[in-house]
Amino acid sequence: MVTLFCAVVGENGNAFPVDIDTRKSVGDLKKAIKEEQMFDFAASKLELYLAKKGESWLTEKQVAEGIYDTSDFKPLKVVAASLHLVGLSEKDVAFKVTMEDVKTMSFPVNVVVVVPIGMKNTLAANRRAALSIAISAAEPTEIFVTIEEIRDSEKD
Repeated sequence: MVTLFCAVVGENGNAFPVDIDTRKSVGDLKKAIKEEQMFDFAASKLELYLAKKGESWLTEKQVAEGIYDTSDFKPLKVVAASLHLVGLSEKDVAFKVTMEDVKTMSFPVNVVVVVPIGMKNTLAANRRAALSIAISAAEPTEIFVTIEEIRDSEKD
């Protein structure tokens, strides 16, 4: 069992962990990511990339700044390939996090996830809806101000 840290292209600061057996396949990882992120489309629609440039993993800091290009990453296209064969074995992803790594956000992200183009707007809308639900527990005046701010931002 290994914990892989994943990040969605175009979503700043969204790295998330997925626990999976390294004997599982790339296809199984897609399913695990779909479940973890509660995507409402088929796992097969996800594109996965090994988040490594040369010998260096993508970092949490780089994810926070945003990932918009996958051309430097190796695509994980063979859905039947075991994770340990595509650079995601326990040995490959082993990293001992230090306090300095936490301060500088330099701990590694292992997998870059590309969501289908048609689904990106749906994801953004779902996240806005979730935000408005969380806000509904606030004071009523704060709710109305926030709704107006959302409406104004959508007009822009």
